[in-house]
Amino acid sequence: MIVLAGPMLSPVKAMLKKLFRDPSKPVFDSTNYRMEWNKAFAAAGLGTFDAKKRVRTRVRIHDCRCSAAINLLDACFNEGLVLKIGGWKTRAMLDRYNVQNKGRLEAAMIQGGQYVERRITGTD
Repeated sequence: MIVLAGPMLSPVKAMLKKLFRDPSKPVFDSTNYRMEWNKAFAAAGLGTFDAKKRVRTRVRIHDCRCSAAINLLDACFNEGLVLKIGGWKTRAMLDRYNVQNKGRLEAAMIQGGQYVERRITGTD
């Protein structure tokens, strides 16, 4: 399941709703998802798509999946939730997409240090 929510994906969601009129059927299946994704993103102004050549520019589903993992983890979402959103079954797969971010590592070390300091001073 792909949840399309938020201001950046609203135009894509609206376009896909126009393309598929039967709400009981999935928007994407194994036979159409790339073509429909490319058309929707091009219509939303997030890339281009040449249907005759079947060539797209800019955003791929894979790019969104990787970016979502990084952004959700940076926003301190629970890893279990990130696994579900990304559709990964194992933590090892999430690790493949979770590009290390120096800022996130630095923030974790600062937060950990503050926690230890509070424990030592008895303010926690």
